[in-house]
Amino acid sequence: MTHEAMPSLYQHCITIYDAMKETAVVTEFEDSELLAYEGFLTKLFIREHMSVPYYTSVMQELQQMDCVRQLRRGGGSSPSLWAMIQRPTRALWDTRSSRPLVRTQRQANNDAAAQHMRDMQRQLDVLFEFTGAPRPS
Repeated sequence: MTHEAMPSLYQHCITIYDAMKETAVVTEFEDSELLAYEGFLTKLFIREHMSVPYYTSVMQELQQMDCVRQLRRGGGSSPSLWAMIQRPTRALWDTRSSRPLVRTQRQANNDAAAQHMRDMQRQLDVLFEFTGAPRPS
């Protein structure tokens, strides 16, 4: 049995979820009690030594896995409010709906190389046709 290394984005999701949960408190929201994080996520990312550009990817993945749900959008001096649903797991990661969209760098490089080869073949075809030179067999 082989164990596939988990992508760094998955690890970032765990890091941010755990950091959010550290300060989460039971809160009443729309007539029910739930565990919620209230704060400034950009500051949380910085505190966790994570680049702020990861914010969108990490939070989208956490929502896709139904680990967190946004209850109130923050902005400026207003903190956001997030319901803490469940910690990310490998099973949640593997079944999230965004998974088919994830491509590895190797896949992207292979696709680019294949396209480059097709482009070069078209250029050679044009040259052989233009010069009338015989094609190698």
